[in-house]
Amino acid sequence: MSTKESGDDHHQETLCCQLVKSQQIMLGKLVESQSRLVESQSRLVESQELMFDKLDAMLCKLVEYQVSIQPQMTQTSRNTIDANSNHKQGEEGDIVGANPSSEDVVSGGVEEITQVYDDDDDDEQRKPLEAEEDDHREEKLYKDLMIAFNQEDFDPIITIFALRQAAVEGDWGKARKILKQYPTAIKYLCTYRSRETVLHVAAEHEHEVFVEEALKLMPLELLEFRDQRRGLTALHIAAIAGNLKIAEMLVTKNPRVIQIRSIKGTLPLEEAVLAFTTGQRKTVEYLYSVTKNVEPSPFTGSKGARLLVNIIDAGFYDIATSIVWESPELVDEISPEHGACGLEWMIQRPFAFLSGSRLTWWQRCIYSLPRIKQLSNQKLMHKQAATLLFGMLNLLHMENGRSDVEDFFGANPNIIKTAIRNGTVEFVATVIQDLKYLVWCEIKGQTMIQVAIAERSDVVFNLLCESIGEQKATILSRDYGVGNTLLHDAAKLAPSVQLNKVSGAALQMQREVQWFKGVENIIPEKNRFKRNKEGNTAQSIFTEKHKDLVEKGEKWLKDTSGSCMVVAALVATIAFAAVFTVPGGNISDNTSTKNGIPVFLGKPAFTIFVVADALSLFSSISSVLMFLAIYTSRYAEGDFLKSLPQKLIIGLATLFLSMATILVAFGTALFIMLVDQYLWVPILLASFSGVPLILFAWLQLPLFLEMIRSTYWGTLFWEHRYIEPSVGKTDNGKKKN
Repeated sequence: MSTKESGDDHHQETLCCQLVKSQQIMLGKLVESQSRLVESQSRLVESQELMFDKLDAMLCKLVEYQVSIQPQMTQTSRNTIDANSNHKQGEEGDIVGANPSSEDVVSGGVEEITQVYDDDDDDEQRKPLEAEEDDHREEKLYKDLMIAFNQEDFDPIITIFALRQAAVEGDWGKARKILKQYPTAIKYLCTYRSRETVLHVAAEHEHEVFVEEALKLMPLELLEFRDQRRGLTALHIAAIAGNLKIAEMLVTKNPRVIQIRSIKGTLPLEEAVLAFTTGQRKTVEYLYSVTKNVEPSPFTGSKGARLLVNIIDAGFYDIATSIVWESPELVDEISPEHGACGLEWMIQRPFAFLSGSRLTWWQRCIYSLPRIKQLSNQKLMHKQAATLLFGMLNLLHMENGRSDVEDFFGANPNIIKTAIRNGTVEFVATVIQDLKYLVWCEIKGQTMIQVAIAERSDVVFNLLCESIGEQKATILSRDYGVGNTLLHDAAKLAPSVQLNKVSGAALQMQREVQWFKGVENIIPEKNRFKRNKEGNTAQSIFTEKHKDLVEKGEKWLKDTSGSCMVVAALVATIAFAAVFTVPGGNISDNTSTKNGIPVFLGKPAFTIFVVADALSLFSSISSVLMFLAIYTSRYAEGDFLKSLPQKLIIGLATLFLSMATILVAFGTALFIMLVDQYLWVPILLASFSGVPLILFAWLQLPLFLEMIRSTYWGTLFWEHRYIEPSVGKTDNGKKKN
């Protein structure tokens, strides 16, 4: 290739690179400009909304002013305002709509509105219309309403605005004056965008007297009217607000409103549940009592499952119990919105049960006592939750065969795993009572016992072992896939959630060793060294999975021991020096036989000082030795079970003793020196010396007690340990022939 041709190729490559770069720059600028355009459009929309709100407020003030100075306008002025209002509403889209005044036109208007916005009172939701079709219907409805306005003998803008403002303020006196002059105004829509009636507005602001008086003048069909924005009736709004009195008035006036659904397909009962607060319990209970189980039933199908899950989520376990007994099929019906059935949703709330409640030790002591106000609500919740769970599992057992139940839990494995992970004893106890075959059944390749071991739930494991009875040896010694035993499952590392329940990496490792040893003791000896199909024993898997935790435990112990050792050494130094500088000093008289003897020798206070100082010195030195022994340990897996925790317990105990005795020695020394002149000073200072002891106990005592409990009372499953049968003996203990 010639030099010229190579130069041309290089030139072309350079031009291509420059072209690509320029295209990238142009593309970046284009994307940036588009993002700016979108941002400017959003700002424009916000400014328009703000402008509409300001215009609405200004128009309200204008209406109030016009009503006050000109109660009745001439027909000419009304026609002028009608023309102007039609022009403004076409530009701003602000308010109002109305129904015709004559009986024929009014009834026709209500029927037309119902057809447009409430054309589906069945359990199916109203399907959204296309944008163009919506605009066409909205424009047609607005024109029809304007024609109705023009047929009335009053100004629509002023009257409707004044009536709406009265509903917002709850001023029925003002509304009564308006309706006395224009009675048919009660039937009109008072907002254009949301298409709400006066009843919607009054219910939203919880004006009970206004609603009560307005219901006396409203036709029944207007109570069923739904607004355009969310498709809510006035009862929906009252349910959201949790106003029981308004809800009772609306249902009493027209019982059909209780079954009307919103655009989202929610009943007033469900809206009350979704907006639940403590003060709305009576409202929810009332709406449930009046909601009917008629076709289309709100307690069946996917919508019934959604309602059940929402009720459980709000904590109405007693209502949920009534629903599942009335509609048993809802127990395993999946709610599309939540992706779970009622049973699974209940299991995901462990705090609703006694086993999952975080009660303090004193609360547990008084929990069984009757009439305890502090715990009465919590005890009621635990009882209702347990009743609901028992009812669900009982119905699942009665309504389905064994294969169907196994298929259900196989398709929803999180139910059993979540219950065992959270230690929900109520669930396991009910399963053992009604669905005991699930203990043997494998759910996604794991039995309940395997899940209990994997999740480190000792309470559930003990409960399962007790329920198995004579078949315990069979289920505990069986192979669980690829040659694994239960000990292989115990050899795996516990989930981080379970590990974090124990303070410190060393105690976490101790707990893991306890689980491994506990499971090892309950299986036959021949299975303890069994290899799986990969050739691994349980011990080798345990070592491999826990090597990182061993390193963390070693580091934690060394850091803790190092810090405590410094404190113990400091206390030992002070205690040793105090022996040679006793309070009051020594007798300095070379001619006396008592030369060098402490001045206050023989006094009880001095004896206390000497004993306390000696104890402080000996205990601090012992503490240093224990922490030094921890430093020089080999940190094998088995050492975390007893050896290392015992050394740490002794080290902390002696350190606490040394600090306590050195403070006693300090207080006694002050008392000896100041007792004759200022008795109150040593007493006050001695009282303050207890502050460090209290702080030390408050900060370190929980860890210290946890270590003692896990070390000396942490033997797992000892009552379920495997005992080899005697060789050559029958079941009654006699030798075979």
